[in-house]
Amino acid sequence: VDGTEKIFEEAGDIKRRAMALGNKAAALEKLGNTKEAIALYEEAVKLFHEIGEEDMKTAALQAISDIKLLKGNFSGTALDAVDALISNPNPNFMQKILKFILRRFAKL
Repeated sequence: VDGTEKIFEEAGDIKRRAMALGNKAAALEKLGNTKEAIALYEEAVKLFHEIGEEDMKTAALQAISDIKLLKGNFSGTALDAVDALISNPNPNFMQKILKFILRRFAKL
């Protein structure tokens, strides 16, 4: 997947560029390069946000949260999980309850 994000950038295809960054991040994550994977996921999150792809943004935020959880970064994990939850445009029943609680008690 290395280099595909550049091809889509040159073509002006923001969505596919962000997807390519996410794919590269997933590959790096599996290879154990979590620091670089997080940086690429974060770049993908920005691009997905820019074009209104909230489902894909949520998936990338969740991937960041998962990496941080596995690394033992619990405070970072919680913040990323809340970001993923808040940005999810199609929450399931439990996520709706959590969003309600957060809005009600945390004033998010």
